[in-house]
Amino acid sequence: FIVLGIEPLAGYAVVGVGAACYGPAKYGIIPEMTHPDFLVRANGWVEGATIAAILLGTIAGARLADESITAALYLIITLYLISGLSTLLLPRSAVPSALNQAGTLVELSRTLRLLISKKRNLLIILALSLFWATAATLRVVLVAWAPAVLHAETASQIADLTFFMALGIVAGAALVPRLIPLDRLRRARFAAYPLSALLTLLALTLSADFAKAFLFGIGLCGGIIVVPLNAAIQAVGHESIGSGRAVAAQNFYQNAAILIGMGLYALASAQGLQPIHAMISLSVIALASAFIIGRNLAHP
Repeated sequence: FIVLGIEPLAGYAVVGVGAACYGPAKYGIIPEMTHPDFLVRANGWVEGATIAAILLGTIAGARLADESITAALYLIITLYLISGLSTLLLPRSAVPSALNQAGTLVELSRTLRLLISKKRNLLIILALSLFWATAATLRVVLVAWAPAVLHAETASQIADLTFFMALGIVAGAALVPRLIPLDRLRRARFAAYPLSALLTLLALTLSADFAKAFLFGIGLCGGIIVVPLNAAIQAVGHESIGSGRAVAAQNFYQNAAILIGMGLYALASAQGLQPIHAMISLSVIALASAFIIGRNLAHP
């Protein structure tokens, strides 16, 4: 769509639909291909590989876009085709019989209710949704904050900041299997508290080097938080409604939170909210996530 000159939002909508289909399949198949004792480790590998790909695409894409946006778009098309062909090599997944396969809004509503029918699952979904709403909004805030505070002038300079955050997520995803097994989810709070502090420090810094260090720390803490909580949702789904359905419902809640978070930021920004104040607000949300994890996930 974008290459053909059609409204870019339509192209992004198509990409979003593809991601909504691909995400549940990617994470939903993990419990069927690994033992429950290795679920966090498997998620770490998948999360790390995903973020590494995003990292490489962000850096390389920004530099290529600075030279030629058309060339960057054609590269994206090629990579999507390769990705689609690669899925043909995946083993077929067993279809759970717990729910019928009618792809209706009624079934979606039922899946959403079943996933959060237990308090523990609801709290995990809430913590994940708050985290991803914070992360997505932070990426948007950086676009306004970097030029105003760090005097970044090109897409590559802003992408370099995202690079360090993504690098931190990869490191966190690699470390977390040794730190937080599924029966010790409360340990994730020890990463959520410093995440909140780092967001505040980022808002107050005037140095590009310090900003990169803080973003790396934010990513590191984020990887440590997200990977075990994702694994917990997959384990719940594998034992009940199916991992793919659980991840699809999880994505629904997370994307709804992202829409709300970014919508609130857009509204506040239009009313004159400064990027620094937006970052401090995000630190408060991260602190709320830490509180949820610390107080309510005492039992597996």
